[in-house]
Amino acid sequence: MTTKYSGVLSPYLRDRRIAVTRPLLKGRVLDVGCAEGHLAEHVAPADYVGVDLDEEILVEARSNWPDHTFMSLDALDPGERFDTVVALAVIEHVPDPEGWLRRYAEQLVPGGSVIITTPHARWEPLHGIAAKFSLTSDEAHEEHETTFDEASITRLIESVGLRMTSYKRFLAGMNQLVVGTR
Repeated sequence: MTTKYSGVLSPYLRDRRIAVTRPLLKGRVLDVGCAEGHLAEHVAPADYVGVDLDEEILVEARSNWPDHTFMSLDALDPGERFDTVVALAVIEHVPDPEGWLRRYAEQLVPGGSVIITTPHARWEPLHGIAAKFSLTSDEAHEEHETTFDEASITRLIESVGLRMTSYKRFLAGMNQLVVGTR
């Protein structure tokens, strides 16, 4: 299975994000920015929907996980509801994080959660250096729009009507796991 954004450490970093997220997956799961569908391995096909902007990457996801549902972001019915919305290393790429998060918060069932991983703002310069040496993806780093620390991600979660129910740092504090509950 390939990955669009490649750096020497990219598969390891992806696997760590999945590992911290897996225990939190409940019920019907929407995987926003699903890429090749790596998270699908951990969710039953009937409970999984993966969406991405990149049609080519969705072709690969469908090939990797033919029993799971993958679709373009625009094809997702805004009236569809999920128990868990997951966005692993996505929100930092979004030009309007509040509008983006509001969209997915509205797709949660009552009691549902949004799970986000994102690099910690303090480590953004190191991420850039790692990208220059092909340890992490230079393309992905160049696409970063916003960085967050605990205070700013908490404000964002609360601004869309979610309650911050979990926050932790991982990967030696360079990454953050955030859970907001409706």
